[in-house]
Amino acid sequence: MNKDRLKLFCMGGLVFLLFGGNTLLWAGGGGQSSTPVREIPETIPGPYYIGDGGAGLRLAIMEIEGVEVGDRWLLSLIQGVLISDFRNYTEALAIDSRRNTGDASSLPAGARTIITGKLTATGSYVYILNLSATDVERGIVKATHAATVTAAQLVSLSVIKAASLDLMRQLDIQLTDAGVKALETVDPREREAEIALARGIQADKSGNTIESLSYLYNAVSYDPSLEDALSLLELMAGDLAAGRGGEVLRGDFSNRENWKKILDNFEAFYAEHPPFEVIFVPLVNAKGATDYDTGTVVLQFRATMRESPEFETMNKVLKLILEGLKKSGQQETWGFANWPYRSPLFRKARTYSFSAELVNENDDVLDTTFFDLSGRMVVMRGKVRADSTQNRDFSFRAVDIKQLVGEYVRITTIDDMKIEESQEAGYVKITPAEKMPPKKGRNPFIKLTGDFFDIR
Repeated sequence: MNKDRLKLFCMGGLVFLLFGGNTLLWAGGGGQSSTPVREIPETIPGPYYIGDGGAGLRLAIMEIEGVEVGDRWLLSLIQGVLISDFRNYTEALAIDSRRNTGDASSLPAGARTIITGKLTATGSYVYILNLSATDVERGIVKATHAATVTAAQLVSLSVIKAASLDLMRQLDIQLTDAGVKALETVDPREREAEIALARGIQADKSGNTIESLSYLYNAVSYDPSLEDALSLLELMAGDLAAGRGGEVLRGDFSNRENWKKILDNFEAFYAEHPPFEVIFVPLVNAKGATDYDTGTVVLQFRATMRESPEFETMNKVLKLILEGLKKSGQQETWGFANWPYRSPLFRKARTYSFSAELVNENDDVLDTTFFDLSGRMVVMRGKVRADSTQNRDFSFRAVDIKQLVGEYVRITTIDDMKIEESQEAGYVKITPAEKMPPKKGRNPFIKLTGDFFDIR
């Protein structure tokens, strides 16, 4: 497999892992040198529209209604992308309406046209998306859009952007060829920022301050200009650091049970969303001598576990919690003096179990192997530090040389979860790469104690 072919596979493998089947991406935060560089589309120069670009349109995109939709954050994602598209590619005034519903009594001030919508589940990760734009003064429907979509298409943003373009045309906003191309070209950073913001808004609505803050920090790290994320993040972070909770926890915050809920939420969120990433090279290489008598060869691949971009987000959230606890003046009285140092989240290494398949270009599975990687988090002076499995080689059993046609590796499960399921849940990230990242420096104390915890 030559270099160009491997590069093509790695990029294709990444797309498959993030969007294949019913995969829903867990957005991370900020670019990290430890992760492979992803190709970012170049900025497409304007102008993006012909004429005034809908300058006279005062538009509010309302909260999308969901019928039998389990992943409620998808509704916020649709609303958010529609808002961003109208703001970025037209001159229409897209009024901030993320906290409003489709009820006429909650219309944002100044809105003359509203876009309302409904997402209806029809099967396993298949939905019907209906949108309409209505002139609220005359009660006239000016535009409609209907499509059958999958969860993967929603997460890729492709079908949402197609809806934006359709609505724009019906609202007499004519984009140039450059405008259409720019709208339809999804920057990975834009996608991850929008997904993180949608998840953060949904977490805020459900009253989980910690989960919301984590996603909002991720959104801003991917797109520092995302105004809706910045404003909500500023409000929530200020409240928490000052000793006040989110909307559900406002009032008398010197209540121990409220603080315990925040600490429990922090531990539960990062136990279910470990801030680690597995990076592996799909290209295999021979281990030892080929057995010419049997016509077989043993192949191996390399993998490592590193902190994911969400690791820095975790530290930002922890800092806010510790500041808020300190300002409460009750940390010791409430029995939280040793938090987070004695939290189960930081006591010992955690081992993750994987399965990987050796596959040829005909998609024949030649062998399956099982392996473990470990990650451990330690709090030192109020900051989380991590140690994890360094670069390691894993082998398959001897396989018939005649079957080796464009062979490569794909990781299929983690802790008995299919990769598609684990990525949807926001579990440990799995990233194929053309080459392994450079070895990471290790804190001496963590390295010494890591040997005790069997971090290799």
